[in-house]
Amino acid sequence: MPKPKPRPVKAKPPTVTLTAGGQTALAAWSTALLEAASLSAIAPIVEQVKSYDSADRAEALKQVARELKDDSLPLLRELTTTEDRALQLDTLVATSQVRSEEAAEIISPLAEHGDAEVRKAARRALEHLRSLGVRATVPMGSGIIGEAEPIERFQEALLSSINGLGQRMLSLAQRVPGRGIAVAQVAVDEVRGVYDCAVALVRRHEYDAMAQALTGDPTRAIASAPWEYGVHLLREARAANDASQTPPPESFHDLDLILAEEKCEPYARALVYEHLNAEALDRPALVAASAALFDQPMFMYWVLPQEVVRPLADQLKDAGESWVVISESAQQERMASIMRDTVERVFDATGRARYARRLEEMAYLLLDTGHAEAGRVALAVALDLKAEGCETTTLPFVQTLIGRSLTALPSSQGDGDDEPRIALPYGGAR
Repeated sequence: MPKPKPRPVKAKPPTVTLTAGGQTALAAWSTALLEAASLSAIAPIVEQVKSYDSADRAEALKQVARELKDDSLPLLRELTTTEDRALQLDTLVATSQVRSEEAAEIISPLAEHGDAEVRKAARRALEHLRSLGVRATVPMGSGIIGEAEPIERFQEALLSSINGLGQRMLSLAQRVPGRGIAVAQVAVDEVRGVYDCAVALVRRHEYDAMAQALTGDPTRAIASAPWEYGVHLLREARAANDASQTPPPESFHDLDLILAEEKCEPYARALVYEHLNAEALDRPALVAASAALFDQPMFMYWVLPQEVVRPLADQLKDAGESWVVISESAQQERMASIMRDTVERVFDATGRARYARRLEEMAYLLLDTGHAEAGRVALAVALDLKAEGCETTTLPFVQTLIGRSLTALPSSQGDGDDEPRIALPYGGAR
């Protein structure tokens, strides 16, 4: 078996922590593996691994593989030569966590091992690497080693429109080799972050039927997006949990682990900018037409919260019913001043940024669902809200939003229909 090539010393080895035993030794493992130039330097670690209880050892090896990646391979390669079958099985699982052809090279000989259990474990490990896009040498039915193309990866993200409360649903689906399609339906809030989550394992035809029902329903606004952007939005929502000190639901725990391992790079800006040239937009004309956005079904429930609108309505009512005799023009100016104060309070720097972000996402939804002109209008308004010195009180979009909110206000607290809740197809609801 070829000896591993010497590896350069790295100044800052990553810190690895165990959830089970071996916490003290593992930090030393990290340093030793990163600095190892020969098998003799790894030998003490090999002996230490062999002394661990099975459960602790399996967890330790997986964490080392996940954290150190290619730097863990000299140790894993050496452990595959052991006569201890249980240790070989643990090592195969750990090696399959490293997405590289070198990992596949380490596993491949064991796919022809004389022990049936080791052989099956090696083939499962190779299939896992293939599902990750790694080219692997795998045994064919005749026992001849042959080159196989990676299994086609299936990853898809679906995004719902955003409701008037700044909430939406994200759906991420990914193939699990030999098991089906894992679908995560996640309800997110722009301030609180992830607040509901449901995960299901389904067959491909079941997923296709579900996706078709969502995207083909004219009463819903569902867009498809690159998997990487779905992961980006999910991470963005998860960061909001931390910022708002709102813990995500227990059902999100497994998805949290997947996010930690996913290598998708964050997007520098919203996806819509990959489809529309912001510099080419006729912003004044588009913004002037922005009141028409509320004719789109996906803006149906865009109104301001009652805790904002109720005081405004009361102030306007008091101004209109004042016992003090004033001219009509003075009364109108007083009401206009009340409106300006409300707009400036709702659309302060934080509010403008929040609505701009919503409108960027809605612009992509409109584009993807065949409403290109409305998508350009939404993006133009978003750009105006982000611009320095934006006069929100004169924006038709803002004026119409205020008017709609006052009109939709129930006559008394608790009257009227609530906005529809975000519902997750596989269970859970707000």
